[in-house]
Amino acid sequence: MNNKMTAQQILDAIEKMENGERWILLNELFYKYFNKDGLEYHPADFDY
Repeated sequence: MNNKMTAQQILDAIEKMENGERWILLNELFYKYFNKDGLEYHPADFDY
């Protein structure tokens, strides 16, 4: 099964997310791809 999505499909999915879910996504993306300083991982705990 091929579940590849285009960038536009991903953006559309993000637009449909609840605000809290977007913050969790940003947090996970930061630690997975952009954390060049090696900061300690902290799961997002946003209460919206």
